Amino acid sequence: MSLLTRLGARVVAFGSTGAGRWSVRIGLALLAARALLALAQPLAMELVAARLGLECQYESLDLALLGGEAELRGLQLYDEQGISWLHVERARANVALWRTLTGDPTLTGIEVEGLALFVRVRPDGTVEWLERLGSAAEKAQEDSGETPSLDFTLPVRLESFALTRGALRVQDESVSPAFGATLLFDASAARLGGPEGELALWATSPELVDTLRVEGRLSSGERHAALELEWRVEGLKPQPAARELARVGLAPASERLDTHGSLRLGLEPSASDATACEGGLVVERLALAVDGVERLRLDSLTLALRRLSPTELAVASLRASGGKLEFQRDSAGRFGTAGLVWSGAPTAATPAAKTAGVAGPNSSFALDELACEDTRIVFEDHAHTTAEPLEFILRRAAVRSLAWPPKEKAP
Repeated sequence: MSLLTRLGARVVAFGSTGAGRWSVRIGLALLAARALLALAQPLAMELVAARLGLECQYESLDLALLGGEAELRGLQLYDEQGISWLHVERARANVALWRTLTGDPTLTGIEVEGLALFVRVRPDGTVEWLERLGSAAEKAQEDSGETPSLDFTLPVRLESFALTRGALRVQDESVSPAFGATLLFDASAARLGGPEGELALWATSPELVDTLRVEGRLSSGERHAALELEWRVEGLKPQPAARELARVGLAPASERLDTHGSLRLGLEPSASDATACEGGLVVERLALAVDGVERLRLDSLTLALRRLSPTELAVASLRASGGKLEFQRDSAGRFGTAGLVWSGAPTAATPAAKTAGVAGPNSSFALDELACEDTRIVFEDHAHTTAEPLEFILRRAAVRSLAWPPKEKAP
């Protein structure tokens, strides 16, 4: 009897025992699950793409069921005109199977290489990606029939994330001539979904900025979310935003901006409304240099958020304290600060753009108090070459009860 025949006989004999039958069943179940996953994954991707109004294709998808690994190559989302909105060269994910089956869904790692995202701003000022995502969210809510309530818990725990060679390409057709820019970036994260999450981002753009670096920490749970960030921006170019600034009557008056600072943001669901939240924002050590000269420095900028919902923004207070703020009047008589000048009346927008930029009829904004305390104010008048800078300390100034739409006066 050959070796192969004897081996086959032993396998058959083992399969006839109780333990053997269970082993065969488990093996067949794993094979069936592997086959179902191979069929379900493409269907799931096509379903997500369809919700966004796009089509989906990819080069290959490899699954390792026992190891909890998946690798996708050549993913592309495109519209009916063949325009690619999202392209991923390679994405790899690892699932912690035991923790996912017995507790919280957990990904031990996600790696993404060569992500390209295209964002188009239409002539009317609307952003196509935002519309697609908004429509998909509304459709999901209609299908569920439930009103969503705020829950800051992340759907999965993510132990590590790394994105390399990312590219964001923006085409703004709301200005004439149309403006295009590409932002290259890398991003990473660790321990997301718990109390000690970490974030990092590096970016550069030939048209927009020399370098952008952001590092932070994120913690989230069902009833809270807390974010801490530190940033440093070098060589920000304001000129590409000239047409957008003109819409609000401003114009860039510098070639380069540099800024750094830190912020802390905390949010929690509102006790009276499941769809709203409240919290606070603190910005510290904020500095801005215009063409290499520091023009703005704030020790602290504090915002107390009374209510934030899809239709309402209510701020209890916004206070700036400490530091320095410089204002200038240039030789043409234009007033400005922070590398911007008041250029006159805002430029006219198209009717469609005006409609797109106006909040809905049920939207509202309220600011109970806007205050500035203990800040050094410097005014430089370049319209008069012999004038000395004017400096003074602003101990406190405040404006109260700002609202939009305006409140009707009592008769």
